[in-house]
This record gives sequence, C-alpha cells and structure tokens, in this order.
Amino acid sequence: MKKTLTLQDLQRITLESQGLSQDPIFGTGKKAVLNALEHLGYVQIDTLSVVERAHHHTLWSRIDDYKTHYLDDLLKERNIFEYWFHAASYLPMKDYRYVLPQMLSFKQNQSQYYNADPKVMQYVIDTIRTEGPKKAKDFENEGKAAGSWWNWKPAKLALERLFMQGDLMISGRDGMQKIYDISERVLPETTDLTIPTPIELAEYLVKTHLRAYGLTTLKQITHLRSDHVLRKNVEQVLQSMVEDKVIQKTEINGISPMYIRKNRSCN
Repeated sequence: MKKTLTLQDLQRITLESQGLSQDPIFGTGKKAVLNALEHLGYVQIDTLSVVERAHHHTLWSRIDDYKTHYLDDLLKERNIFEYWFHAASYLPMKDYRYVLPQMLSFKQNQSQYYNADPKVMQYVIDTIRTEGPKKAKDFENEGKAAGSWWNWKPAKLALERLFMQGDLMISGRDGMQKIYDISERVLPETTDLTIPTPIELAEYLVKTHLRAYGLTTLKQITHLRSDHVLRKNVEQVLQSMVEDKVIQKTEINGISPMYIRKNRSCN
C-alpha cells in the first residue's frame, strides 16, 4: 500500500537525512567531514567565491567546528578524491570503483567533450610520470591554436582528458589550481578497482540518493544520465527494494512515484 506524505513531511525527512536538523549526525573535526562525504555521496566543488566557496558552506552548515583545510587534508591523506561524477566533486575514496565505468567510457571515446590531441596527451603524461606532479600552468602553450573546448590551451585540454579517463588524478590543490599526478601514485594500494556491474552501479546510485535525501525519484537518480540501460536497472533496483520492504512507494502532493527509506540505514 502506498503511503501519502505531506510537503512538510518531505521537508523534515530531507533536512534530517542531509544532516541539517538540530541533531548533528556527523560528529566533529576532520573525521566529521569524511563522515559527511560518505553519507552524502559527494560534495560539489565551487570555483567561485563571494564569502567562501559553496562546498565549504555545505560542510560548515553541517559540522560545528568545520575548518576549510579539512578537505585539503583528506585529499592529501587519500581519504577522498576529486572527479566529475555529477559535477566537479569531492567523493569518498571508498566509492572510487563507481566512477570507473565513466572513466572507461572516456577511454573508449564515447564522449564528445575533451577532444585532446593524442600526441599532446602522451607528452603530458610522460612529463608528469618523469618529473612528478604538475599544474596546468607548468605546461607552456607552444601551439598557436587554442583547445577545442572552452578555448583551453592544448596541454590543459590533455590534462582534463587524462583526468576524466582516469590516467591522472588530482593529488592536491594550490589554492584552486589543480595538481595532477599519475593515478597509481595517488590511489591507496587497498583501493578496490573492480568495475561494478550495471546492477551494482544502479544499486549504488539508488542507495546513495536514499541515504542522502531520505527519499528520491527515478528522475532524480538518473538526472543528467541518458543511459537507457542504467534507467532500466535503477527501476529494477527500486522495485526490488520495495518488494523487500526496505523502501516504500509514496506520494507528495499527488506526485508519484516517490520512494522513501524505512530507516536511516541504506548502505
């Protein structure tokens, strides 16, 4: 049987799941930042700053003693990593395997973006492998033509393509300047590099959304993801969880179907 909720119910559930209620759920200090990232799934990186960059606001509003250097510390300690998963984001290192399908799609040229020159890509990765971590400004733009995306110089375009396909990772930042290094020098030795099956990826997305928001919809989970197979798998996972009574279908102001978890644990 479907349960009908009010808009106020939705607001309460979302605030509690996001860690924005009066009862802090992430703890204190740097460990709280990692707890928050593991709970939320990711925090989007903001390159613009008025008072402070938005990713710091996100964590400051959830952690009483938050310090901006905590993210840099966790990145250097290899507890979190950067990737363009939904957008440019910090993600917990324990979830690294779930970005592998997207990296593989870039390696297989399944994206229209970051069309870098293969020779420049080889030069960039050879230089970093030999000389160590580099920033984009460390590469001189010797070519006359600008890159094909956002008019980036060829080396910057190559860096981003190598980053998107997983050959390079962000080992740290100098302010907001990314420092790129070879992935095997950044990844902890214990990192799970098993590519998830399509169903495993769908389960990860569903459970992450339910954990972070308390409830979700098929549209929210598949937002910006045009893969029809993924959509079908997400539907299958949701239906299976309903049948197992882990979640239930509900309505909000007559809008359905929406899925709500029955308890805080959705790992």
